[in-house]
Amino acid sequence: MPLGFGKKKKKDRSQASDPDYGHHGPAGHDGGHGHPHGGSSSQDRAHAQGGHRHVLHDQPARLPKGSVDPVPGGAHKYAPSLSVKGFDVGGLPVNVFGLDELSPVLSRSTATRPPEVVCIFHLHGRGGSAKNEEHIVRQLYHSLSNHRNLHQGRAAKSSSGRARQAKNGRRGDAEVSHSMAEQPQGEREFVIVSFDARNHGHRFTSELGQKSWKDQNPEHAKDLYAMVHGTARDVSFLIDFLPAYIFPHDERTVASWTCTGKSLGGHSVWAILASEPRIRVGVPFIGCADFQKLLQDRARINFVTYGPPAVPHTLQALIKSIDPAANPHYGSFDARLNPFWGKKICVCLGQMDKLVKASYSEEFLGNLVVGEPDQDPRTAGTGFSGLKIFVQENTGHTVTELMVDVAGEWIYRWAIQC
Repeated sequence: MPLGFGKKKKKDRSQASDPDYGHHGPAGHDGGHGHPHGGSSSQDRAHAQGGHRHVLHDQPARLPKGSVDPVPGGAHKYAPSLSVKGFDVGGLPVNVFGLDELSPVLSRSTATRPPEVVCIFHLHGRGGSAKNEEHIVRQLYHSLSNHRNLHQGRAAKSSSGRARQAKNGRRGDAEVSHSMAEQPQGEREFVIVSFDARNHGHRFTSELGQKSWKDQNPEHAKDLYAMVHGTARDVSFLIDFLPAYIFPHDERTVASWTCTGKSLGGHSVWAILASEPRIRVGVPFIGCADFQKLLQDRARINFVTYGPPAVPHTLQALIKSIDPAANPHYGSFDARLNPFWGKKICVCLGQMDKLVKASYSEEFLGNLVVGEPDQDPRTAGTGFSGLKIFVQENTGHTVTELMVDVAGEWIYRWAIQC
């Protein structure tokens, strides 16, 4: 079945790139160190030594409050002057980008309430860290700013045109008033948050624990799934506590929570969308909602038995219990049962990805329901305005600049415009 073609959608759609965009190459792989100017970092290929874990018992390096680790070279292609501050949230170091760029808060007694804030989490890939995906965060911020400026420019031009028409008497006062009321009355501002996944970056404990069966990690299935859902639970934890840290005087209100993630982080985005009702907008980059399909294929490729001890029955039962694709209601039109109902999801995949194959997602995406059907041309015929499937041609396991801009447009549309 072609990707995105399902029982509940009658309009054809293919694995081609979005016609509104070109393609970006070359393809890359997940893991390792990212380049500040491009897509993703190279796939981890370090050899495990002796097949045994080397666990660090020392405390991980601490993130100084108010700062982040420096980027090699000290330069960024996108948003180079964007502010970033570090917070230790109950022992979890996080980076918050864009706090200084928020509108200043004036005296409460003399000023109107400042704009609401959208908080966007970016979750890094396996073998990576928050540090070496800072280039993705900065490009996403740049993209969101561009889409905001473009929209504001169009709104200003439209308003000016209506004013001229009204002055010239081409429309009645009532018609002009009605048209003005249709324009957005304001926009939310935004910050982007990153943090290290378990056993990565400042939380590193075991090099082998980041590896796959191919790299002689016999615990790959358990390690990967634990990191996927550990990150998802970290996001829920941060939704609870982060506002108190970044806005200690209650000077701003976080009105919306959004999530993007690459590879491992993309898997986590799906887990979050399935389990966390406060995340309403999500963009999984080169991730998969069907962990069983992914794991079974990896086991086959690596000549690993899909069963104990590599994949114990307890792990299989857990996957069937909490995996997004295992939820029996993800294709339901009953809003009370479907955890994806009303959510706005933009899926970005590489057509030639051999690590997280687009085919793993075909069945799930072909039957996923996110709301009442419609025919929004901007979502490439998925049948839902709240679901976009972007499969980039000639692209492997990498997050491209084009994908990040597609994500920026999506998040601006569904989370920032109000």
